[in-house]
Amino acid sequence: MATPEVRAADRQETLKERFDELLDLEPVERERQLAAIEGADSALAAKLRELLGAADSTPSGFLDPIQPPTPAVPGADVHEAPTNIGPFHIDGLLGRGGMACVWRATQSEPLPRTVALKVIRPELDGREFGARFEAERLVLSRLDHPGVARVLDAGRDPDGRAWFAMDLVDGPPITDYAREHKLDLAQRVRLVVDAARGVQHAHSRGVLHRDLKPSNLLVEEREGLPVPKVIDFGVAKAFGDERAKLATQLTRAGELLGTLEYMSPEQAGLGQREIDVRADIYSMGVVLYELMTGSRPIELEGQGLAGVSDFLQRLSGQASQAPRQRGFVAQPGALSREALGDLDCVVRQAIEPDPCQRYDTMAAFADDLERVLEDRPVIASPPSRATLVTRFLRRNRWFALGGFTVLCSLILALGATAFGLSRSVAQARALEASQLESEQVADFFGHMVREGRSDQLGAQAPYSEVLERAGARVLEDEELPPGVRGRIAASLAETLIDMELREAADPLLELADRMLASVDPTPAIRRAHVSALVHRGMRDLDRGDLEGAEEHFRRARELRAGMRVADLDALLAVSDSQLADLMDERGDSVAAARIQRNSIELLRASDPQSGYLEPMRASLAITLAHAGDYAAAEQVAREVFAERRARLPVEDYRVTNIARVLADTLRAQGRLDEAVDLLAELTEGMALDPQDPRRLQLDVSLARLRLRQDPSERRAAELDALLGRARELAPGQPRIQLVFDCMALEPQLVRGAAPDALPIDEIFADLEATLGSDSPDALRAHLEIGRMLHRFGWREAAAPHLTAALEQVRRRSSVEPPLAEELLGLLAAAD
Repeated sequence: MATPEVRAADRQETLKERFDELLDLEPVERERQLAAIEGADSALAAKLRELLGAADSTPSGFLDPIQPPTPAVPGADVHEAPTNIGPFHIDGLLGRGGMACVWRATQSEPLPRTVALKVIRPELDGREFGARFEAERLVLSRLDHPGVARVLDAGRDPDGRAWFAMDLVDGPPITDYAREHKLDLAQRVRLVVDAARGVQHAHSRGVLHRDLKPSNLLVEEREGLPVPKVIDFGVAKAFGDERAKLATQLTRAGELLGTLEYMSPEQAGLGQREIDVRADIYSMGVVLYELMTGSRPIELEGQGLAGVSDFLQRLSGQASQAPRQRGFVAQPGALSREALGDLDCVVRQAIEPDPCQRYDTMAAFADDLERVLEDRPVIASPPSRATLVTRFLRRNRWFALGGFTVLCSLILALGATAFGLSRSVAQARALEASQLESEQVADFFGHMVREGRSDQLGAQAPYSEVLERAGARVLEDEELPPGVRGRIAASLAETLIDMELREAADPLLELADRMLASVDPTPAIRRAHVSALVHRGMRDLDRGDLEGAEEHFRRARELRAGMRVADLDALLAVSDSQLADLMDERGDSVAAARIQRNSIELLRASDPQSGYLEPMRASLAITLAHAGDYAAAEQVAREVFAERRARLPVEDYRVTNIARVLADTLRAQGRLDEAVDLLAELTEGMALDPQDPRRLQLDVSLARLRLRQDPSERRAAELDALLGRARELAPGQPRIQLVFDCMALEPQLVRGAAPDALPIDEIFADLEATLGSDSPDALRAHLEIGRMLHRFGWREAAAPHLTAALEQVRRRSSVEPPLAEELLGLLAAAD
C-alpha cells in the first residue's frame, strides 16, 4: 500500500500536470474541463481554481529583480538575518526589494548546493498572496534551459515564510561583464545570442519575461567561457488586462527609473496592442544597443512628471538613431564593415516602435544575429524611403532626406553621370553638370573613400570621422565648381545632422547656401538649396533664433515656388509648423495659427496619410486657444479628440493631453459643466494609478473645474492635495512649478484670502530669477492671476496683471488677437 507521503507526492504531481494543461486554455474550454474534474475530484478542482485565479491576477513585479542589487556584506542586516530557512542555511544577503529579500544560501542534503533564496516579506504573505506564489512556482517550473536561472525548489519554513530557491548566478550584469572584460562587438553579440536562446525557451513554454535588462541578464564563467543567464521572471504568463498590471508596475517606488528605458511602447501603455513575445524582443534589442554604444536608444531625462511624460512622448512612435551613428564602444572584432551595417539593421528591426515591424520570435532575432557573426546576409533590411520620411515627420525637427548615407547617394549619382547606367538616367539628368564637374566629383569621393580605409584611419574609425574629414575638405577646396561644391556640402551636412553631429554641419550648411545661391537655379540646384535652407532654419530654431529661422524658411518657400516635389513639401510643412510652435510660445499666436493652418494644408496635399498631421492639428488647437479664439480651438480639439479616442486607449497620453485642451476651451467659453463631464467620463474606469503622471494631470484639471463649480473648502482641499503630489513629480522644473504656484492661489481665494495675503510677489520673483522677466511665461502668469482675481471680485488688484498681460500680448503679436479684446473687456469691467 502506498504511504501517505507517496500519495501526497502523486497528488502534487497531478496538480502540477493539470495546472499546466489548463493554464494555456481559453476561458470557456478551461471552465469545461474544470467542471469535468470537479465531478471526479472536487478538492482537486477547488485547488486548481484557486491557483488559476491567482495566476490570472498575479501582479507584475511579484518576482521582479531586487533594485538596486546589493552585494552581501559581512555584518550587514545581522539583526534581521535568519540562520536557516527551510532546508537552507543562510550565508548572507544578496539584495532587498519591496516584495522580498534574496539570500545566498547553502543546502547540504540530499545534494550540496548553493542557491539564491528569495523569501517573501511576512506582511505580504496572506492567503491570496500565497496562492499567487504557488501559481508562479508551478509556471516557472516549466523552464529548464542552461541560459535560464531555474526555480529549484519552493516551500514554507516552520514560521510560515514562503520561499523560492533559484540557481545562484555568480556573475555581473551583461553590460558590466562586457566592459570589465573589454569584449569586442562580435563577442558582445554572441552574449546576446546566447541570452536570446534562453528567453526563446521561456517563450516556447508560454512564459513572458517583460523585464529584460542588463541586471536580469547575468554572465557567469564556466570552463573559462562566458555563459549568460536570464534571471527573475516577473510575470509567468500574460493574462488579463496588461494595462492594468502595468499601471501598478510603473508607479511602484523604485521601479520606474529601473525598467522604463527597456520597455517597448506597447508595454508602456502606448497604443492598443496586446503584449506578446515582441515586447521581450524590443527589450533584448535595447540591451544589445547598449552593449554596442554604451547608451540606450531613448534615455529617461529629468525626474518625476516632466521626465516620464517627455520619455513616453519620445517613446511613442519614435525610431531610434542607428547604433553606428552613436558610435561603438568596442572594437568590431571579427565583424566586417558589411556585417556592421547588417548589425545596425538587425538592432533597429528589434527596437521598431511598431511591434508588427519587429521580429516575430526571439529565435528569428537570434538567428539573424548568428548570420551577422557568420558574415551572411540577414533577414532584416534597411528602412525604406517611405519609412524614413515617416520617421522624419515624427521626430519634429530633424530630417535625413532620402534616408541613404551621403557616400552611397552621391557615388550612385556619380555613377549615373560617369557611366550612364540605365537605372540612374534620372539622376544623371538631374545633375546637369559637365564632364569636368563629374570628374571632380569622382575625385572628391574617391579621395573620401580612400581616407576611409582602415589603413588610413584605423580599423575602429567611426563613419562619422570619414564624413567630418570630407566636410573639412569641401570647406577648403575652392577649386570645385560652386554648384558641385554646394551640393556636396548640403548632402554632407544633412547626413551629419541625422547622425546628431549638428555643430559639424553648421559651416557646411552655410557654404551650401552661399555656393548654390551663386549659380543658375536648375531644378537639381533648387532642390538642394531648398533642403539646405530648411536645415539652416531648423538649426536657428534649435538656438532660439526666430528671426533667422523665419528668413531661411521664407527663402526656401520662394525657391520651392513652382516645384511640385512631395518630400520637399512635407519638409517645408513640418519646418513651418516648428516655426509656428516657437512663435506661439513667444506670444505671436494669431500669426502662428495662420502658419500652422497653411502647413497642415500643404502636408495634406503632399502626404494625406502622414502620421504628423494629427499632432500638427493638436498644436493648432493649443495655438488658437492661446490666441483667445476658443470656438475655433474647440472645433479642432474636438476633431482630434474624437479621432484619438477611436483608435487609442483612454490611458494614452495623446488622448489625455487633447482632452485637457478641449476642456480648457469649453471652460473659457463658460461651458463649465461640459468640461467637467468630459474629464469625469474620461477618468471613470481608467486603469491608471493615481500617481501616474497621465492620471495626475487629468485629476488636477478636473479638480480645478470642480472647484469653480463648487467653491467649497472640500474642493479646495482636494486641489491642494493634488497639487502637492504633482509638485513632488516635477522637481527642478521652474515652468511647471510656476503653473502649480498660480493654481495654488485659487484654493486660498476660495477660503477668503485677500490679494495682499497671497504670495503673488514671490511668484514673480521666482519667475524672474529662473526664467527671466521677459519670458513668455510672465505673460501666462499675469494672464492667469489677473483672470483669477477678477473672477473673485478683486478687480482693482486684477487690473495691473491684466494690463501687463495686454501690453505683452500687443508687443509680442504681429496681429491683434481675440485675447486682446477679452482683456480690454475685463479691464473695462474693473474700471
